[in-house]
Amino acid sequence: MLTRWQAYEDFFKRILLERRTLRSRFAMYLVTLFGILTSAVMVLLILSGFLNPLDHDLEKFMDYELNNRRQELKRQMDNLAAHGINYSQQLSEAILCTMEQHNLCLQQLNGQPHILQAIQTNAYDIVHDAMEKHPAVAPFICSVPVLAHKNRVRS
Repeated sequence: MLTRWQAYEDFFKRILLERRTLRSRFAMYLVTLFGILTSAVMVLLILSGFLNPLDHDLEKFMDYELNNRRQELKRQMDNLAAHGINYSQQLSEAILCTMEQHNLCLQQLNGQPHILQAIQTNAYDIVHDAMEKHPAVAPFICSVPVLAHKNRVRS
């Protein structure tokens, strides 16, 4: 085994120490030049993404996911807008009904806390139902049920 390694070592020493001919130097130059140019071309192709099809597949997948998320978000926003319109109509009807019961208009509500309390009491069920059905609208309407609940507890 040791002789084999010595033989390889002697072979490499002869290659490095012996004088090379001009033909062998030129061949070595061409092989080195070809290796460097091939490596440079491969690096450029990898950097440009031409040799890596995984990037293209990943980009297609991400575009597909983005379109799905965009459609889902649009659908949810449409549902939220429809529920908001329905909620505002129900709340407006409850307020107008209470005001008609007391024969008042909006300008006459100032200085009438008992009417405002009646409006809150009538609107409490609508607000409570809306919050139970659609928790996403809770931050927008949280002040009305708190006031109505406090008034209901006092009664």
